[in-house]
Amino acid sequence: QILKNLNNIQSRNNISQSDTIDTLNFSIEMETGTGKTYVYLRTIYELNKVYGFKKFIIVGGSWGATLALKYAIKFPKNIYAILLRSVFLGTMSEIKWAFEDGPRIFAPSLYEKFISQVAKGKNFIEYYYKKIVLDNSKLDSWLWHDYERILSQINPDNSNFDDFNDILKRGGLPNSPFMELHFIKNNFFMEDNFIIKNSQKLKSIPGMIIQGRYDLICPPINAFELSSSWEGSKLVIVNTAGHSSSDEGIIENMLDGLQKLVKTI
Repeated sequence: QILKNLNNIQSRNNISQSDTIDTLNFSIEMETGTGKTYVYLRTIYELNKVYGFKKFIIVGGSWGATLALKYAIKFPKNIYAILLRSVFLGTMSEIKWAFEDGPRIFAPSLYEKFISQVAKGKNFIEYYYKKIVLDNSKLDSWLWHDYERILSQINPDNSNFDDFNDILKRGGLPNSPFMELHFIKNNFFMEDNFIIKNSQKLKSIPGMIIQGRYDLICPPINAFELSSSWEGSKLVIVNTAGHSSSDEGIIENMLDGLQKLVKTI
């Protein structure tokens, strides 16, 4: 029965099926295509137990901010404070903004090349999911990677894609497009707007939110909505930054926020 259950899971996730089971120790990781948001939360919880931390300050940026918030909502008594950068709330509307609506307005030529791969009238996520996750397309994997990288920086070295032939000469495949599309395809394994709906569970936890004003990936409205619904949080807008932690003012404000949160312990 265990082998049958395993084969069912492998079949649903397009993984080669096992003929036998040599051990009853199973590892569920994102790279296998079966990973879920729960796996990350459980990992944080288990590390907490292994190292004997009674409480701690949790720090996260972008997708890491999503995980930090979900963990704090699940285990609020384990958290002293929360430090966030570039808030992502795990909703599909944010993905539509980050990869479609935002770039169409702020990086139109880049957007046109990114979307030109997709047949007219087709969903870009469906296209890139098939090409990257199912087909391991080298060109599409690097296009997704470079698209997000360029949009993440307020002043990127190159604001356009490299020649497609040059992209195909690169070695290997980037990991992030595969992992991101796995979670996007599954709505991040969360009900819509879960974090805002459950933000009252954070009210006893102090928090600092560091947000770049010109963040195209995780726009300031996310941080504003979270701060408005989370009593005890403070929102700091960095006027010199976009999404990247390397943008001017982000690290300085993160360190300052951490020092302030330490004083609340």
